[in-house]
Amino acid sequence: MANVSKKTRDATRKRLLATGAAHLARDGLERANVDAIAVAAGYAKGTFYNYFDSKEAMFGAVIAEWAARATEIEAEADRASAGVRLRLTALAEADVRVVRENEDFAKVVIREVLAFRPETYPMVIAQLDPFVAKVEQVLHDGVAAGEIRDEPSVTQQAMMFTGLLALSYVQHWGSGGAWPALDEVPAMVVGVFLDGAAMRGGP
Repeated sequence: MANVSKKTRDATRKRLLATGAAHLARDGLERANVDAIAVAAGYAKGTFYNYFDSKEAMFGAVIAEWAARATEIEAEADRASAGVRLRLTALAEADVRVVRENEDFAKVVIREVLAFRPETYPMVIAQLDPFVAKVEQVLHDGVAAGEIRDEPSVTQQAMMFTGLLALSYVQHWGSGGAWPALDEVPAMVVGVFLDGAAMRGGP
């Protein structure tokens, strides 16, 4: 690859990642096939191995690529001076934006989280840590301001909030986009998380 320009290398890697993400989203890590990914991207199998040591290495790169973009967008959404509801909504809107930009990447992440495989789960969770940490900070500030309770702990609440987002995406994809629409996810998740399903003024 010494004679290939950086621009060409970057374009090839990006194409392999995008194709790999689509195959992983459709087939899962176990069934995804390196030959099929390379051919679908328009390259020989050897080209794949010029960029990734293995299918698992490509999976890690797909997760890292998605997480890096998510972190970038979520940083833009931080509204430190606002209350918990507005800040959580902003984070959820940022997450939806990331999902919308590349649903194949998002499907890979969520599919592997729900599969709970020992060989991939720690890698995926590590990539999600920056988002969970942002949610934790919002909740910690909310506790300090007296807006929300600290039971369960803010860490547990942050994981619950992130899980609600993930399940909303699963429902969106499972329904063929019928419900909920991606635009509906932030308000729905924040409402369920902060208000629950009980009638206001009820028991």
